[in-house]
Amino acid sequence: MAFTLPSDVLGEVVNHVEDYSDVLNVALSSKDLFSIAVPHHLHFRDIRTGLHNPALWSWLSRLDDIRAAHIRSLTILPDNEYNFYTRTPVDTYDLRERLPSDFIPSESRPSTAHHVEACRESEMSLITVLKRMSNLQRFRWYRVPRPLLEDGPNDVWSTLRRLGTVRELDIYDSHDLEIKASSIANSETFLHFDSLTSLKLRTTVCSQSYDPEIPQLEQMVLTNCQNLEVLVLELDLTEDINGTANIDHLLDTAWWPNLRILRLRGMNCRAPALTRFLTAHPSLEELALATMMPGHAWTRLALPSDALPNLRHLECSSSQAAALMKSFEASASARPLKTLIGIELRETVVDSKCFSWDDEWEEDEDHYDADEERPSPWKSLLLEGLITHRTITCLGLVSIGSEEEIKTLAVVAPQVKDIELRTDYDFVLDAESHSLYGLFPELEVIRGGHLVWFDPSTDVLTSEAAEKANAQIQRLARLCPKLRLLLVSLHAKKAVIIRDGGLHMGVRWVVRKYEESESPNINNGERVYGP
Repeated sequence: MAFTLPSDVLGEVVNHVEDYSDVLNVALSSKDLFSIAVPHHLHFRDIRTGLHNPALWSWLSRLDDIRAAHIRSLTILPDNEYNFYTRTPVDTYDLRERLPSDFIPSESRPSTAHHVEACRESEMSLITVLKRMSNLQRFRWYRVPRPLLEDGPNDVWSTLRRLGTVRELDIYDSHDLEIKASSIANSETFLHFDSLTSLKLRTTVCSQSYDPEIPQLEQMVLTNCQNLEVLVLELDLTEDINGTANIDHLLDTAWWPNLRILRLRGMNCRAPALTRFLTAHPSLEELALATMMPGHAWTRLALPSDALPNLRHLECSSSQAAALMKSFEASASARPLKTLIGIELRETVVDSKCFSWDDEWEEDEDHYDADEERPSPWKSLLLEGLITHRTITCLGLVSIGSEEEIKTLAVVAPQVKDIELRTDYDFVLDAESHSLYGLFPELEVIRGGHLVWFDPSTDVLTSEAAEKANAQIQRLARLCPKLRLLLVSLHAKKAVIIRDGGLHMGVRWVVRKYEESESPNINNGERVYGP
């Protein structure tokens, strides 16, 4: 179908199409629209680059080029992806560079990229381009160090706020040993951001404080962000149980009717405040709780049986999971809970290693030696919850100390399709322990690098590495007839299993990057291993 409208008018029409897939559909509707939508819009919707990319910033700053206005999402990538540490599920991140197809990058990036002045110059170039991104909706900062230009009318956060279009912020706020910069979480210009629907903040702002307080950050999310759909606050990237920030006021006050995802780390609260909050937010689909929420008072965490009716993903400790699943017992089959991550099945526990001392512990009449090993008070309750919640098909255990724990898990949750088993330092899941995975008849995905390992720095395995990995994969494939995927770890690779023959012949498999397709279809030029 031919169009009589001028190309600039058609371009303006495409610019009002927000969703990436919708732009693609528009492009496929005619040759005229394809020639406009793909090179000028589709390739500009999502840009991911390091801060030190002077050629890109110069290219997007040209006065005769208006395509910066077509950018909807901009990600500043880490200079080194190994500096990027997160407890959030890694499939929510894509650290691959993504640049417009017609952009020609310079042959080399500045060698002084980590010098203070180089950082300042690159930030100023970025800010110049940000001012032209009049339709920017999402901004992600994953770089270490933090921005150096701060609390001024022309810093990153003031510039983004003046655009008036940004609704999603995703920030990695970690310190650098060489370049000193103030925490983003303490930045006045950042704290004045408003109208966000998604805020993800992973920060070390509370890491060095004994009794941290976050009143300004609380005020920001309570007053300025009343339409939140996603809230991720990790105030201590190491999740220490000591020196956490109390958020009772936040939980007692907040009401976000559209909140779907809530992830909290490095915080503590009392049971009544958490109970009120969770009961008041039935829209929650994904929930991750800090260990000290509510800590030692986990037995007082009791929700109405119909609370959190849409919950499908839960990350928490065993004590929290036991309390919550006990509350959900009467309506377990009606709730779409599929994922449970963060639990353990120890026979004995030491309370001082699980919780820090708090006021509620002090008030507890049952005084005992917190450093003494005792039978786990939540294991039986947790096992009962797993038996009741047959909808759970994805499990992540943070600590396995014996084969018996895995055997017990297989009895109470034989329906599991996706599993990660992290072992204690004194227990190793070696090749002889592979048979334990065969206890889960529905298993499709195994996570963790203890079974196979692929060198992330090379695309082709050595013959020795391939032979070793093949032996492991063939055995696992025989034990688990539905196994299709072995995921190693973030920044690493995975094995995708191809079952196109009988089990007696063995399986074929390919190695792919973590973020690449899980499809068993073989790509052109892909190296295939196995028989």
